[in-house]
Parts: sequence; structure tokens; C-alpha cells
Amino acid sequence: MPKLRHLTLMIQCNLSAASLLALAKYNSAIESCVMPYMFDFEQLGMSMRSRPLFPNIVELGLGGLLSTPASENDVPTDLQITALVTAALMRYHMPKLSELIFESDDEYPAAVLNAFEPH
Repeated sequence: MPKLRHLTLMIQCNLSAASLLALAKYNSAIESCVMPYMFDFEQLGMSMRSRPLFPNIVELGLGGLLSTPASENDVPTDLQITALVTAALMRYHMPKLSELIFESDDEYPAAVLNAFEPH
């Protein structure tokens, strides 16, 4: 399905970050993706990738984000700093993204959304 432009999954199942990586690998032209699942973006290894994962995506709707903040010497990273880093990585890997939606009202996805939106 390399010509897939819009994907909406509204089924109940567990999807891992690997499903997003496969989508990026085989459908880099995707422009819209809505999946009501919680994802751990840390598992995507975005900070280790030199090319954007979704260079054409404009709309992304997810159930939410799981927080796995990096820590040093067992001192947790501040939630706002982690959210800023996640938002910056999302901007790099999804340069055309203009509509970011999380169904979850948890603190971490809300902080990422706030950091992602221009002020």
C-alpha cells in the first residue's frame, strides 16, 4: 500500500510502536493517520533516526502517549522538559504536521500537545 494517504483504524487491538515504524517504512506518503491507541514514542527511536519518519503527514490522532522519561542517576526528568523534547522530535519527524490530537487527557500527552502548538 505505498500509495496510502489516509489511515483510520477504529478497531480494538494492541498496536506497538513497531506498527508506526512499519507504516513509516512502507507508507511514507501518508498524510493523515488516526489510531486510538496509546504509543510510547521512545520506542520509535526518533532521536537516533536521521530522516523524518513521516515527511508528509499533516494530521495525527492518537489515543495518547506513554511517558518514559529518561533519567540520570535515578532522577526523573521533568515532565515539561520531556514533553518539549518529544514535541521537538515530532516536529522534525513530521515537518508538515499541523493537526495533532490526543484522546487522552493525561498530563503527559497534554504537555506534549502544549509544547507542540505554536504560542
